[in-house]
Amino acid sequence: MRCCCWRTRRRCARVGPSAWRSTGSSFVSVVMRVAFAVPFFGPGLTNGSEHLAYHLARRLVELGAAVDVYTTCTARARAVAPFALRWPADFPAAPEVSAGIRIRRFPVTFAMPAALARLASTLIAARWRAEERRYGVVLKGSAALETYYARRARSRPAWYDQVFLAGLGPWSAPLRRELELRLPDYDVVVTGFVPFALPGQVIRLTRRLGKPAALLPLFHPEDLFHHHRTFYEMFAEASAVLALTGYSAGLFRRLAPASRPIELGAGVEAEAYSRADISGARFRARYGLGDDDLVLFVGRKEPGKRYDLAVAAVERLARPGTTLVMVGEDVDRAPLRSARTRHLGKIPLEDLRDAYDACRVLLAPSEHESFGMVLLEAWMREKPVIGNGRCRPLASLIDEGRDGFVSWTADDMAERLRLLLDQPELARQMGQRGRQKVLRQYTWEVVGRKLFDILGELAAPHAGRA
Repeated sequence: MRCCCWRTRRRCARVGPSAWRSTGSSFVSVVMRVAFAVPFFGPGLTNGSEHLAYHLARRLVELGAAVDVYTTCTARARAVAPFALRWPADFPAAPEVSAGIRIRRFPVTFAMPAALARLASTLIAARWRAEERRYGVVLKGSAALETYYARRARSRPAWYDQVFLAGLGPWSAPLRRELELRLPDYDVVVTGFVPFALPGQVIRLTRRLGKPAALLPLFHPEDLFHHHRTFYEMFAEASAVLALTGYSAGLFRRLAPASRPIELGAGVEAEAYSRADISGARFRARYGLGDDDLVLFVGRKEPGKRYDLAVAAVERLARPGTTLVMVGEDVDRAPLRSARTRHLGKIPLEDLRDAYDACRVLLAPSEHESFGMVLLEAWMREKPVIGNGRCRPLASLIDEGRDGFVSWTADDMAERLRLLLDQPELARQMGQRGRQKVLRQYTWEVVGRKLFDILGELAAPHAGRA
């Protein structure tokens, strides 16, 4: 007999994980209500975390879930000290709807005063230097790096974590009050991201309310900012930890043995990157790039993205007619002293897709990533990729020698570039394999369905509660 509780939102004991309503299903039951609580959210925000959260929420709506997002009024937090952020009101504190997602924004009501932020940052930096004197230094890329960072994190007195989170934020009293009032109405909660303070607040609240919560940490294992004992404890307290790669899922188990990591992945809009009107020739003409062989870098121009490795690799390649094209916001404003490099800054999304079509190879040298969205986008245009082996989540996406290469130094990147540029048939085959992998595993349709099923499983044991 069909369950009729979907009409009144009253829950009954017959509801199981397969009973949540999904578009295209012949069986209609309860509409799964999902709350997202994240520091930033919006269709126009382009950083990886916001992009991922928006597309996951949108796909859940398309599958029939009711999704409400609770977030701040901030589009981008600004640093006031090395370990402290300011959260400006970039958006009004008013309800809005985007692609069926209901969004509620709240102002941040506490941020460390600048003088206190500088003092707190000085104390934390001093502690980190003391840890280096005690435990030594492990180089980036070492297999021992994550164990080393975890040892340091667990040795820290708890008040360092508290000061760290107080500085980073966000802390919003009205957001907290609204969550306390509204979360009992939801079947399941999704929250993120590390290293911000919000997910810890939400996980503690959901545990008190008896609500399941899926944590989307977007954890950077090579970044000391992400290694704090309070985060490891949060991994264990969440109902599930949504890992973007199998490598990250294994890492969460090591850092927090009581955690329940599930590999989710991330996606790309397959149709958008398959359109017939995408044109590399148009990109070359628009930006005056002629007939050069283009090596593409996509990402913010800042030290953590290691664009310096990309510049050095193309310089050492010293191949006539080869140009490194960099696309992304100029964060550090450092001058580029390379005649072989063109930095275009932020460009429209249509031009970015054209850039993938125009390039011969994508170079992804970043050291700090939880995934590697740029790899998927390049593969969708059948381009081979070269990733930095020091970023293990990103490197784990690459099938070495099949759809790309993993490199550790600028010299190694230069040699891999030479191979791919000199052997276009090899590059073409690798790019085609990459596209096939994306279509199998990494479209928003695939990833969204997986998340819908994960959340349904988490919510099912709670569905019979009044």
